[in-house]
Amino acid sequence: MLPEQKGGTSTAHYAVGHYSRPDHVLTVTTKTTPDGLFMQMNSFAGKQLAMVRLSRSSRDGFVISMAPEVDMFLVLASMLATCVASQFVIDELQTIYGGSWI
Repeated sequence: MLPEQKGGTSTAHYAVGHYSRPDHVLTVTTKTTPDGLFMQMNSFAGKQLAMVRLSRSSRDGFVISMAPEVDMFLVLASMLATCVASQFVIDELQTIYGGSWI
């Protein structure tokens, strides 16, 4: 997937499916801004489940926020899969952290 670029920000969308559903189960949207990389996870109904912020500032670093009813392992696995499978996210992580993020 190629990211959309608008006014200094880039956005890419990813859908996660499951064989038991004809449609996606959740979506992960990644967005870059001058402040860093943001990843938002939404349910198939559009409800925000979690957000990850990777700040360019060493003060903030890496922050995960999630709804209390959401499985932490689902969030971590989905976000990690996006980081590993998306060339867009890999490139942004290398820009933010250099080669030392892996």
